[in-house]
Amino acid sequence: VVFKLLGFTGAWEVDRLLAVKEMTGFWVGNDFRRYLNAEAIGVNANNFSGTSFSPGVRGWVQTAAHFFWYPKDFKGVQDSGMLPSHKAEPDEDRPAYVLDARMATGAMMVLGSCAPALGETMGTFPLLKHWKQWECHPMKLFVQQCKDEWDEYARTWKENGAPGPVPAYPYTPEMVQGYLDEEQQDYDALLRRIG
Repeated sequence: VVFKLLGFTGAWEVDRLLAVKEMTGFWVGNDFRRYLNAEAIGVNANNFSGTSFSPGVRGWVQTAAHFFWYPKDFKGVQDSGMLPSHKAEPDEDRPAYVLDARMATGAMMVLGSCAPALGETMGTFPLLKHWKQWECHPMKLFVQQCKDEWDEYARTWKENGAPGPVPAYPYTPEMVQGYLDEEQQDYDALLRRIG
């Protein structure tokens, strides 16, 4: 069953409907068959891995599916005792199913280490994210759009009496390509080091 819920406050009706007393990681009552995930509240400043919803959803779906397909893997996760748990906090108006960002991030880290096959699969996601980013936002087009926006602000500032000349946009596609090449070299070196 998939629920699409909108809003910034957890709905107590979800806890009631699904009989949620306690969440262990993303599972109601520590039962691998009862996966329940809502976008975590807050921000975990130790892990800025993205700013959009879809990469997280990809991982959540993979996580739920993995344990449906390989339920014995969940035993290792349970035996670790490392999954965070959460009960309802009525004084904070926070149902049990609503995890904060730190708890959700911690749960994902535990899952990747206690279920190695899941961790291996999830390890491919950053590369997929990288490819999709460049497919949707080609570098030259992105740099041109940044320059166009810079120039638009410059025109507005001049029209409103900004003193002195407006500096030219500081990046060219060639410069950005150089930065990307350097990043790729660093990444390749990292892969060689870790084998």
